[in-house]
Amino acid sequence: MKFIITVDTEEDNQWAKDGEKGTENASYIPRFQELAEAYDLKPTYLVTWGMAKNEGLQDFLKHHIKEGNAEVGSHLHPWDNPPYVPLTPDDQKHHPLPHELPEDLFRKKMGVLTDSIKHGFGAAPVSYRAGRWGFNEMSARVLIELGYIVDSSVTPNITWSHLTGIPGGEGGKNYLHAPLQPYWLDIADVTRPGSSNLLEVPVTILFTRFPMRNLRFMRHVFRNHRTDLIGRALDRFGFGPTWLRPYPQTTGDKLIRVYQTAKSLDLPAVVMMLHSSELMPGGSPYNPDERSVERLYKKLETLFSYVSNDGTTANTLKEFAGEWGKARPLKEF
Repeated sequence: MKFIITVDTEEDNQWAKDGEKGTENASYIPRFQELAEAYDLKPTYLVTWGMAKNEGLQDFLKHHIKEGNAEVGSHLHPWDNPPYVPLTPDDQKHHPLPHELPEDLFRKKMGVLTDSIKHGFGAAPVSYRAGRWGFNEMSARVLIELGYIVDSSVTPNITWSHLTGIPGGEGGKNYLHAPLQPYWLDIADVTRPGSSNLLEVPVTILFTRFPMRNLRFMRHVFRNHRTDLIGRALDRFGFGPTWLRPYPQTTGDKLIRVYQTAKSLDLPAVVMMLHSSELMPGGSPYNPDERSVERLYKKLETLFSYVSNDGTTANTLKEFAGEWGKARPLKEF
């Protein structure tokens, strides 16, 4: 099993709905990179347009990309990425979802972002994650056109149908039924395996408090019942799916449990995610002060130490996609 770290590398406090956002959190990334390297791990930094223009981040990551210790991919926030074409009365307030964009505008924005990363970091990005998890078939077609080989926007066992972007628009995507394991996605439905040349490497989100035999049962329940009511009930009592993501309420031991569950399922890879702004005090709602950042690092070190001692090797998204073969049989989970 491969251990993949993904960092949504975006401006400070993107949850804010107004005001200009800075890129101060870029200066907090070296500490995270140092921790990852101490355990032979290789982060993939999925970078927004604003962060791609940060010269300090460019200078820092160029070296690590060259040494093979990191990768830079792309992360589209349509509201902050040129060309600027208003999609709502106030895009900074509504945060349009990437998959809601007209295809031509999505293509232009992704072209600008791709070129900015290539020129800023000295390597063309081939990995992608959609802002606000807004990914669909149109997105996949454009990514393939632009030379991308791997996406990590799908969140199995999770629906974002409650999210709104463009008023009256499609809203957030539903990934409840998507595979847990990596798959060559279907260009007609990104939540199922197909024959395209774009590899989907989903974020690792698993049920950990049920016996392994019940995982299939839970996915059957989600397919056939009111998923919103069931999901809220499970979350309330602590039986919902757990992300491989260091939320404030998630302990290092809980993160290890997600990793162990993935290993027991024989998944070929686990994907952890966090935001670069979480590494800075006050950069996100999750870590408002230095103490909360230190708690974050403590749980990361707990997880990284366990993974390292367990003998699991690291990949970036690009490396994993390069090693993955189309002929490799898929397992149903």
